[in-house]
Amino acid sequence: MPTTPVVIYFATLGDPVITRSSALSARAPLVGRRVELQAFDDAVVRVADSVPAVIHVTGEIGIGRTRLLQEFAARAQDEGDAVLLTRTGRQDERPLSPLLAGDVTGPLNRFRDALLQPGSDGDHFGHVMAALADTAAATPVWLLIDDLHATDEATQCLVERLLAALHHGSLRSHPVGVVLSMLSGEPTRALRERLELQDRDGAGRHLALRGLSRDEVRTWLISRFATAPDDDLVTLLADASGGNVLLLSELTTYLQRTGLLQEIDGYLTAAVTQPGADLPRDLTSLLARKIDSISSECRRAMTLAACLGDEFQPQMLADLLHQETPTLKQVIDEARRAALVEHRPEGVVGFTHATARDYFYAAPERSQREQNHLSICQQLIGEFGDGADEHCLTITHHLLKAGASAEPEAVVHFAPRAADIALRHHSFFLAGRYYEAAARAAAGGLPDSERARLFCLAGEAFQRWSDGGRSTACFEEATRLYEACD
Repeated sequence: MPTTPVVIYFATLGDPVITRSSALSARAPLVGRRVELQAFDDAVVRVADSVPAVIHVTGEIGIGRTRLLQEFAARAQDEGDAVLLTRTGRQDERPLSPLLAGDVTGPLNRFRDALLQPGSDGDHFGHVMAALADTAAATPVWLLIDDLHATDEATQCLVERLLAALHHGSLRSHPVGVVLSMLSGEPTRALRERLELQDRDGAGRHLALRGLSRDEVRTWLISRFATAPDDDLVTLLADASGGNVLLLSELTTYLQRTGLLQEIDGYLTAAVTQPGADLPRDLTSLLARKIDSISSECRRAMTLAACLGDEFQPQMLADLLHQETPTLKQVIDEARRAALVEHRPEGVVGFTHATARDYFYAAPERSQREQNHLSICQQLIGEFGDGADEHCLTITHHLLKAGASAEPEAVVHFAPRAADIALRHHSFFLAGRYYEAAARAAAGGLPDSERARLFCLAGEAFQRWSDGGRSTACFEEATRLYEACD
């Protein structure tokens, strides 16, 4: 049996879309992915024989990357393997948060415990690789990381180290499989190139995640509605969606909601020839119609929820809105009926796709967005009380989003603490941002020598992140302040 890792690349060309979807659940029909599923099944066999496998899944928004990873996870679980599947959508800025918040099946406690422990300066993630090797000694392990391009800096650095260990390092003879999902196109090119550098033997296969064909659109409609569509409906939806699974799903939902999808003589058809029955041709147009259909109270609530993130706790939103929970439940139900949000495990509500959140987030003026973040920050500080320092990463995130509205004293208090945590977990860019923010907010509030120290810390962090421009600017500020205080 060869010892070279099996590396399979899924790639698709085309212009990138700047949104991300989680609207398709594991119950959505999976159509037109025979080649990809066979490639994964082959990789599962090899991993079982202690030959590591790395699979890169790339494609445009809505093409079905998330649904494919869900199917991969289900097949690995059927084999009895330990599986970690991260959730779709953009994550917050906490180091390694996608891995820590992912859904787990099997004995991965030691691996996840290692993620919480900072590594040494000389070997940032060696202890994580060791924990993964120990787990894989007992059972094959699959790590499926969705939207890698949207994860924090520390997660991307860990993935680079993980690929190096699988290709030519400490994990090359261990039963470990990794699936990485990313957008295709220019925005992720640099990240994809960094990852491909770890494949020194060039063992990769490149397979395109393409849109569904006309026949596959027909199959998709039958699997969803259990009724055969007529040719006109298939042609309409195939042309309008371009085979993009998310857009196809949204278009059929739109036709259902507007009463245009009908069953006539045993066939599914759409009465789009009626006056005013024009069909939206992109996700943005569909989203605009959805949001126009909800009440102003629902729009206000979702706008504030968008500041909380891709997911939010209903109670937190109720507190911010000063509403009773039953009243907010009605608002959330209205947004859910419009397919803007969905219920998720542990009582969390999430936007069905990042497009919806982006739309709501961008709706108010900048000053209003900043005020929303400030309200969230104040709510968190009041809720956590003496324990607020333990949540300094989340609080600092909202403080910086609050811009000029944020109280300098709060930034000076929380940002250095958040930066210390980021630095310990080797999230250097984030640490630099937070140290620099504290130094600038401290003007007139701290001695020049203390502000100079914060600028130095920021400069060092940016230097370790290889951002020479910001590093130099921070060191120059530190020098000026040190000279001012002699």
